[in-house]
Amino acid sequence: MHVLYVTTTFPPENGWGGIGTYVYHIAQGMIAQGHRVTVLCGLGKQSSDRQDGPLRVVRRIVTEGRSGGDIRNQIAQLTSQLTRESEIAVVEFPEFAALGLEFQRQFPDYPSVVRFHGGTALCAWAAASPFKRLARRVYPSRAVQELDKLEQESMSRAHLVTSCSRAAVERYKLD
Repeated sequence: MHVLYVTTTFPPENGWGGIGTYVYHIAQGMIAQGHRVTVLCGLGKQSSDRQDGPLRVVRRIVTEGRSGGDIRNQIAQLTSQLTRESEIAVVEFPEFAALGLEFQRQFPDYPSVVRFHGGTALCAWAAASPFKRLARRVYPSRAVQELDKLEQESMSRAHLVTSCSRAAVERYKLD
């Protein structure tokens, strides 16, 4: 099977820690099981495309200076191009910032997985001071609410939603 993972970060150039490290390790695990993996990711220093046996790393996502909608459109275009060029069986997107949403809207029948890890609302809340946490619980910002809706839509369009924790699944009622 050939899997495409989409991520803004990927080690070693721009991604140890967080979702980049997850994608790195899951890609290695899939390759160890005999699968092919393509990773579409952020640039690092410059765009590149390298093939290392069954692993292809395509660094073309530009995030600096772009709005979320521009990034999602760029990812849809690049993902569409890669799925046309290769025999990719499934695409996995992170839910954070709804990176795969435009592709999912354009190609609703293309098998997609969304990896859920917490969402923008939870991350904004966790990064805040105790006072701001309370305020955000009562009065969440409009931007966070809008992005959270997009993330929820991306998860609802996915053929499968995975999560790293049972608590996240229960919190967002993903079962």
